[in-house]
Amino acid sequence: MSSNRSLLSIVVLAFFALLSQAQSTKDVAIDDTDKAWLYFPESSWGAISDKNPCTACNTQPDPEKVHDKTWHDLSKGGSAQLSFVGSGYASLSQV
Repeated sequence: MSSNRSLLSIVVLAFFALLSQAQSTKDVAIDDTDKAWLYFPESSWGAISDKNPCTACNTQPDPEKVHDKTWHDLSKGGSAQLSFVGSGYASLSQV
């Protein structure tokens, strides 16, 4: 009987450990101007803001509706890379 209680105790503790671990996840926003982003080639990407406007750029969102009032425009072709450790991601776009 005591071995059944011990097993039950272990299962219950494991359940609560997993539950607390699942509840401790958090969302992190990484802005387009964060140094974690790598833009290739760097010269093809422009960081656009109220202080650094680009009237010829393809993307012209409302600055009041984008995070930190900044965005990147890619008019010439290229790519962006962000490395992270986690279990998922979500991309937010104004366009």
